[in-house]
Amino acid sequence: MLSSASNRPPLYEVCPADKLVWAHWEADSSLYHRGTGETHLLSPLPTEIVRTLERGPLTLTELAAVLAGVCETPDSADWQDKLGRILGDLMALEIVDRRDDED
Repeated sequence: MLSSASNRPPLYEVCPADKLVWAHWEADSSLYHRGTGETHLLSPLPTEIVRTLERGPLTLTELAAVLAGVCETPDSADWQDKLGRILGDLMALEIVDRRDDED
């Protein structure tokens, strides 16, 4: 039988804050990742995703609800799909991690 923890949706979290250095220009931000040695130019939505996750891990559904309010957009399946794609990009850059259970 599956435990209740295995039925939970995955949580997304930002890598440790001491690994990230931010700089902001008008609408865009740059993020230097000390762990990888890479600098990334982020547009406003990915920046807002990372900033939101810096406050604590969230599921995709929770993140979509928070950011729908911030971005003044409906919290729809399309919105969640868009955020999911951006989260995938941020995971590939090692900025965001996915936790599949509460361990």
